Amino acid sequence: MTVNGYPNLFFPAGPQGPLSFTSGPIGIEMKCGIICDAIGRLQADGNTILELTAAAQETWSQYVKSHFDGTLFLDSLDSWFLGENIPGKKREVLSYAAGLSQYEMDCEKLSILGTDSHGSS
Repeated sequence: MTVNGYPNLFFPAGPQGPLSFTSGPIGIEMKCGIICDAIGRLQADGNTILELTAAAQETWSQYVKSHFDGTLFLDSLDSWFLGENIPGKKREVLSYAAGLSQYEMDCEKLSILGTDSHGSS
């Protein structure tokens, strides 16, 4: 929902989220709730900046890839799921394939663990 190097910038419909495999409006509504909760926690703690660390970003990318590894999409040719529809783009998993409910649970788990251990929730 956010990316390293861009503090306080959130993507309700961004990469490595579940929207490719669910209803867009329902997924965006859920993600906006998670973003609002994160902003609320930030303000309650007296902070003004939320920025994902590079390490947390890489950890999430590998986690998303681990779910995608069990699908048939991984072996598809020139799939947009892997960014291969853009010449020269690095091949990487762009969609969270474990479903909306699991995504919400993962986000909740990260928020419980806190920003110190994972960079951002």
